[in-house]
Amino acid sequence: MFFLLFPVQRAIIWSVLAGYLLLPVRTEFNLPGIPSMDKTTIPSLCALIFALVMAGRSTWKIPRSTTAMLLIAMYVLVPFLTGWNNQEPLILGDLVIPGMRPYDWFSAAATRFLYILPFVIGIGALADERSQATLIKAFVVAALVYTLPILWELRMSPQLHVKLYGFFPHEFQQMVRDGGYRPVVFLGHGLLVSTFIMMACLAAISMWRQKLRLEFLPASLAVLYLAVILVLCKSFGAILICIAMAGIFITFSQRSAVRLLVVIALLIVAYPSLRGANLFPTSGISTLAHNVSPARASSLDFRFKNEDMLLNKARQKPFFGWGTWGRNSMMMSEDGQHVRRGVTDGQWIIEFGSFGWIGYISSFGLLCLPFVLAFRKRRTAEWTPSSVTLLFMLLANLIDLIPNSSLTPLTWLIAGSLCGSLLRKPEYPRSLQTAPIARSSAGPAETSAVGLLEPRQSILK
Repeated sequence: MFFLLFPVQRAIIWSVLAGYLLLPVRTEFNLPGIPSMDKTTIPSLCALIFALVMAGRSTWKIPRSTTAMLLIAMYVLVPFLTGWNNQEPLILGDLVIPGMRPYDWFSAAATRFLYILPFVIGIGALADERSQATLIKAFVVAALVYTLPILWELRMSPQLHVKLYGFFPHEFQQMVRDGGYRPVVFLGHGLLVSTFIMMACLAAISMWRQKLRLEFLPASLAVLYLAVILVLCKSFGAILICIAMAGIFITFSQRSAVRLLVVIALLIVAYPSLRGANLFPTSGISTLAHNVSPARASSLDFRFKNEDMLLNKARQKPFFGWGTWGRNSMMMSEDGQHVRRGVTDGQWIIEFGSFGWIGYISSFGLLCLPFVLAFRKRRTAEWTPSSVTLLFMLLANLIDLIPNSSLTPLTWLIAGSLCGSLLRKPEYPRSLQTAPIARSSAGPAETSAVGLLEPRQSILK
């Protein structure tokens, strides 16, 4: 219906966005011989099929990039190397976890192929300025509408997933915070709701700075309203990230801001190495958190402790990881008397523990590739407001991937769109390239202004 009613780019955006926001969590079609089809994979696959069928050549263009293609191939094919290296069963006391069979290799590779489809869609169909502006506006509109069920759950407790789909997707106790509730709606966890509202708030700030207006609300009021909703979602990390990104967005120039974002993105890629070498200031951050809130500091200490345990196990198979079946998180206790399961909160430790350095570099390499491309074009690129905004939104999500597993189809879609725009070469009409410059009786300066500046301005516009 989206593709019948809207232009192709807008239909792609709303298919992925609505599927992520509205479909049930942990509900899938698990048919033999194909990967599980759920709210993450079904909208992306349908959007790709319809985009290929209905988009013309002028709309669907995948730029050539050896780096991007290599990282995509590594991301999809690493389960074969991981499975080959994990064929033996993992025996932990009375617990026996089976080894990875060739069937598991193909299944994991197919699943990762479906996960990365939004990146392919973004790089092929959403790389132009108009599509990126539509994506930013869609974030704001969807978030404003989504605040209605959020406000309902803040008052009545997270019940909408139970009322509509018949079950609660997570542990209810985790949604109780500060004498109230964290809204969940249809995203599975309150942290994911906070991350989405945080990214939408940054999108609204961009619209406000560009003096754009929604059809029904000024952008300034949208920023204020979404900021209040973000605070009510009770996620301290998302609030801090939003404040930091908004401060950089407002105070720095575009070129200086992009340079700073590149540095932060490179630190994110190097995070496992920094943690492994004890160079990341976990103790200082923990001390600072204790001064702010003992309860949140306790949660942060718990995450750091689990990261240390999981990191120690990941080092045993550093290149290709431990694979599936929970092999990356199951381990014996320090006394060797019982089996314990590490809590895999951060997306980085999930990738690193499951598929090793190859899986981590391919995953976070693709997500951080827009920042590398932006650094390479720092002297020649003409930054559009939409591209800069998406860089801020993407980096905010990447920072959140360190403590949380908030990698969603929207993250991949934004990363793909940015890669596509930064990889494409500017195209000029053939008439401009071949037409001779008309002689004029005006002076040299006026001839330059009339003959060259006006056509180039119209093209950029």
